[in-house]
Amino acid sequence: MFHIGQDGWLFLTVGTNRAADLYANTPEVWRLLRDWRRLLLARAACAERLGARYLHLSSPEKLSVYDHKFVGAGPVRASRSPTRRLGQLLRLSPTGRRLWVDALTPLRAGRDAAELYYRTDTHWTSHGTFVAYRAVCEACGAAPIDDLLETRPVHTATLRMDLGEKLQFPVTETAPYREIRQRARIAQENRLHALARRDPDLALHTGVQVGFRTDDPAADPRTLLVFGSSYSGYNALGLTSMLGETFRCVHFVWSADIDWGLVARLRPAILLTESAERYMTRLPTDGFDVARYEDEKIARLLAEKPGLDVPRALSDCGAIVRCPSP
Repeated sequence: MFHIGQDGWLFLTVGTNRAADLYANTPEVWRLLRDWRRLLLARAACAERLGARYLHLSSPEKLSVYDHKFVGAGPVRASRSPTRRLGQLLRLSPTGRRLWVDALTPLRAGRDAAELYYRTDTHWTSHGTFVAYRAVCEACGAAPIDDLLETRPVHTATLRMDLGEKLQFPVTETAPYREIRQRARIAQENRLHALARRDPDLALHTGVQVGFRTDDPAADPRTLLVFGSSYSGYNALGLTSMLGETFRCVHFVWSADIDWGLVARLRPAILLTESAERYMTRLPTDGFDVARYEDEKIARLLAEKPGLDVPRALSDCGAIVRCPSP
């Protein structure tokens, strides 16, 4: 379900993840938030043992940022944003403060200067993604590319987006977007990413793995590993591409759960997890194995499409491309 707000702004309220329920002030929600805090602190300790700095980004819902466009008797209060409340819990300890990437504060501060979300979609525009990108850079001490948006090609598209297409009479939205990835190149990909590139209609998500490298001498020399969602993405438009233009080597895995075996093989300097705020209804278990998931997913695809030609990986998932030290 969705809510029709002011000036054509659409908001996701009820769906698979029941986003609006997370804004309730109930013992169940607070228990879930405390469980998230324990998980993130445990992740930070595990990452430290593997020599990585751990960061977590909760990608705020439009409900938490553009609440002033939510008119009527709505089910949410932005002050009860689960991202806001989780951040408050994490700030109770030095480790929690160090791992937390606060994108909510700058998104709310900049919401009137530019449209940071699409009006008929749940996701960020290029401007919203750039705000989150700067928050990640600040959290890990990287220098952001300040003119990243201004120096990238601008395109305009008219599309039915994920909320607009759910209306009784679907609406389209015409909006500009920037093709971010210009310098970073694909250095490694698994078969799911190769399939996704060749056949976007397959809409492949979980289990897609890709590594980018840039030879720009100005790039941050550290390796970054991201486990993320559609807010990070693997196309040329999103957060992963902005980070790929900034760091020497960036690996992305579409997963809410961490594959610790992959972390141990890659040995990144920075481990970032990113998840949409509405996905906080599910606490990750971190038992993910991207290579095994890829095999199982491809087996299912071949059963559904017996004639499907599965491309080879650019490099095996077990033979990860590492970026050399500077």
